[in-house]
Amino acid sequence: TVKSDTNTFKTPLDANPPKITDVKLSPLSGSDSSKRGIIITWTTDKEASSQVAYSSGITQGSYNQKSPEDPSMTLSHTVVINSLDPGTTYHFQLLSKDKRGNLAQSPDYTMLTQEQEESVLNLILNTLQETFSWVGKVGDFVSNFFGRLFSFSK
Repeated sequence: TVKSDTNTFKTPLDANPPKITDVKLSPLSGSDSSKRGIIITWTTDKEASSQVAYSSGITQGSYNQKSPEDPSMTLSHTVVINSLDPGTTYHFQLLSKDKRGNLAQSPDYTMLTQEQEESVLNLILNTLQETFSWVGKVGDFVSNFFGRLFSFSK
């Protein structure tokens, strides 16, 4: 006859947040020349949700905007943020939450969005104006006359 005591074991709940690695920030080219976008990708060591907190300006750590949270539990994360102002510094913090609610927060990442592009016609007129001073008056005439057909920005 074999006799054994019954032992009960309780394992602690997972209290460790996911680890965020392989972060990449890439500018996004869009058709709207007045706004910019960014694609942010990262990986986690365990399945987690995806969200990005961000703000403009030079002060880090005070994020006043957030992307919608993607609740899909995944190891590879991608968030696209559109409608960023051109020529502006943005700060980003990546957020990933595992199924137990353990939240990982990345360090601060910074990116300067690309400046607003000038039209080809404006670039040509500006180059000619730098070479020949009288072109400025012609450029103003052309800008006023064709203003409805072309996008002129300075």
